[in-house]
Amino acid sequence: MLFIILLAPFFSIAEKENETSTDLNVVAFSSRLLQYQEEGENKGPTIGILNALLKETEFNANVSYMPWARAFSIAKNTPNTLILSMLRTPEREDSFHWIIKVSQAARVFISLKSKPESYVETMAEAKNKLIAVILGSAAHKELISGRFFRERKYLYCF
Repeated sequence: MLFIILLAPFFSIAEKENETSTDLNVVAFSSRLLQYQEEGENKGPTIGILNALLKETEFNANVSYMPWARAFSIAKNTPNTLILSMLRTPEREDSFHWIIKVSQAARVFISLKSKPESYVETMAEAKNKLIAVILGSAAHKELISGRFFRERKYLYCF
């Protein structure tokens, strides 16, 4: 499940006095399925949810798009930072305040159309294929947890 989350120090901003608006730092990776920028305008279903939250809370925020690892690091280490679309995992559970579910995550395997021998229809078939995944990502941790790969010989991490 993907969530909009907020870091714990967020609550310190409620104590500021004599301010008519409160600014949040919002970080995100660009994804056409979730949130992205087009001609200077933020778009996507997660942006709609963010805008509704901002309106309800009367906070102001600008979304900064960046690679996932940088967005995660900033959200984890910078007070008053909200990150869009992060998988909720046991390792992350206590480090963030989880606001709202924005979508259900799904694992998919893709291959080149020109290589029909690489096409995967079942998980059993996928176990015999070379799988590329981002090192340290939720998908990587899930694959090596024993539920999918017991050996790393078919797992390529980058």
